[in-house]
Amino acid sequence: VFCLGMGAGISAGVSLNFPIKKLDIAELSPTIIKSAPFFSELNNNLSLDRRVKTYPEDGRFFLQLKEMNSYDVIYSQPTNHFIRGIDTVYSKEFFRIVHNKLSKNGIFSLWIPLYENNIKNFKKTCRTLQEVFPNTSIWATNQSNVFLISCKEESFSFNPTNKVDSRIQAFLQTKNPFSNLLLANDIKSADHLYCHQILNSKELKSFLGKGRTWSDQAPGLEWQSYWSLFPFTEKDYIFKNITQSLRQGKSQLAQHIKFLKSLFSLLRIDEENTQQRCLNNYMKSK
Repeated sequence: VFCLGMGAGISAGVSLNFPIKKLDIAELSPTIIKSAPFFSELNNNLSLDRRVKTYPEDGRFFLQLKEMNSYDVIYSQPTNHFIRGIDTVYSKEFFRIVHNKLSKNGIFSLWIPLYENNIKNFKKTCRTLQEVFPNTSIWATNQSNVFLISCKEESFSFNPTNKVDSRIQAFLQTKNPFSNLLLANDIKSADHLYCHQILNSKELKSFLGKGRTWSDQAPGLEWQSYWSLFPFTEKDYIFKNITQSLRQGKSQLAQHIKFLKSLFSLLRIDEENTQQRCLNNYMKSK
């Protein structure tokens, strides 16, 4: 597993709940690396785990220049979009580096803070990633963040199937820290997990349409993100006033549908099919 950006180490620490052989972390700031022990209760005490190696280096150059075997999972959670240099880890060239460093069935996860985005930049980032990873879907975490999940293997699908459902269900029934964390957040079945998926790869491609992408030759995310912090128009701000996460439960279903309506009206896409899918998933889980 490779993690670009450390922060408090919480996301990296979650990886240690799985039987992984190694976790490489590239963090540009030595001060942040030194602060990891202060968050040991939240990051699985990763600073003392022998599987973890932390490199005080630029994450992009680490992947590009280091001679190493491929990774099964790469996730990128760099700093805020308005920080200098952020364009280098949201460009098409960077995503190609990630693609080359993933194993055959590897998965890439990209964090996108919606509170620093407008609809134009959000689409541009998604379009850039999907041009390199056609099998990309959007997943919601809370009211202000989403993750783009990309699979190198284009035939792999996160869409509900009996085979995938049974594997997810079996995992949730095992006793381990990560499955317990999912259960604590009301994810008690495969259907509950699918309800966090906003758009699958086909829906995402239809939503994005044709347009420009970020590249090393044509950056802009860094300075354009400043304007998204102070939106001038309601229509160009994603998730403003959205206060409910996609936690599942009988009392939350109406809020979930309301959440999707608000989201899709802002993103200007047809929500009917996705709402119906979420409703069907919920009813199946009961």
